[in-house]
Amino acid sequence: MSEILQPFLTADKPITPDIPYEEKFKIAFSIGSLDITWYGLGYLFAFVVGITLVCLKLWKVYKLNIDVFYYFCIIGIPVGIFGGRFWSCMLGYPAGGNWSEFFNFRMGGMAIEGGVVAVLLLAFIYFPIILSKPKYQKTVEMDLNSTGEKKTFVKKVSMMLYLDAIAGVVPLSHFIGRWGNYMNQELYGNVVTDHNYQEFLSHALPFMYVWNPVEGIGEWRHPLFLYEGLANVVGFFLLFIGYEFIKSTKFRRDGDLTILYFIWYGILRLIMEPLRHSDFASVNTIILSSMFVGFGLVLLVLNHTVFVKMRKVSIILLVKNYWMYLKQNYNHKNKIAKFQKQKQWCDTKKDVQVKKVIEENEKLHNNFKKDVWEQSFFKPNEDIYHRY
Repeated sequence: MSEILQPFLTADKPITPDIPYEEKFKIAFSIGSLDITWYGLGYLFAFVVGITLVCLKLWKVYKLNIDVFYYFCIIGIPVGIFGGRFWSCMLGYPAGGNWSEFFNFRMGGMAIEGGVVAVLLLAFIYFPIILSKPKYQKTVEMDLNSTGEKKTFVKKVSMMLYLDAIAGVVPLSHFIGRWGNYMNQELYGNVVTDHNYQEFLSHALPFMYVWNPVEGIGEWRHPLFLYEGLANVVGFFLLFIGYEFIKSTKFRRDGDLTILYFIWYGILRLIMEPLRHSDFASVNTIILSSMFVGFGLVLLVLNHTVFVKMRKVSIILLVKNYWMYLKQNYNHKNKIAKFQKQKQWCDTKKDVQVKKVIEENEKLHNNFKKDVWEQSFFKPNEDIYHRY
């Protein structure tokens, strides 16, 4: 045992890696003149694993149609890549923020915050449109008034269920993709001064020996990609697996998992960002991560207090009915004015019978507002949805 630990206990001279880093190590294999990098393969594997796990959760746990998610992936993957690339260029990487290198993906540079935000914006456009189609809805019988008389309504699936399934897998995909950063010798932290840790890195993670052109020497750097990746693995088990053990609707609402992911990742980046090397650190990332945490906590509270009540009322239906109310109320006022003129004419002609008919019609129209509001705003919401 002492022979095994000896290299880690006696390290009083500069340690160099067992395998010095070279640019060729970025390339996994080549097809003709086309070089396939480990960075690209890492993202490809992360997408495959992520899509597989999301489909399993939608199919086995949420019992939802996975075709909706397939179509989303076709659009969402390129949108996420472009969003990540856009945010990376905004931060000044790669090539010092040279926008002419935007489509040169071989240079690396992919900010996950930009990808997540881009995909989230797409989801809020895509899912409401697709899930409103009849083929993805179900009918349900409900007794809303507790009278024993059941009525049939359309059962619309919440888009948040799909987002929850996706959010729980993102940390694991993130961990897999981070190994592409290692092969590119990027996303490292400050200098490692502990000789024992340097000895460990020389055997386990030799590419963390980074050349410092200013000092003209090589330096061991903290494998920040690994720290963040392992934390994301913990997040994956908590969100994707552990969250499903919460069965009570008192502590679990549709959308909670998505919100918790943003809170988790925001806290993680706030911890990791100060540890990054200055070449990869950014104040904008700290601001965005703080927004993830702050808005996430607010949304989590609202999701259990306000949003859960709003789901019982269709906002689209509410606006539509209010517009109908304004339109019919305008017509109602015109009719009332017409009745007044007709009554004045009857008074002039002393036609009692016609005036009586006009007053009966006026009485019906005076109840217009109550009838419209009861029929439009307080009728059972046909867009109500539940977890199933």
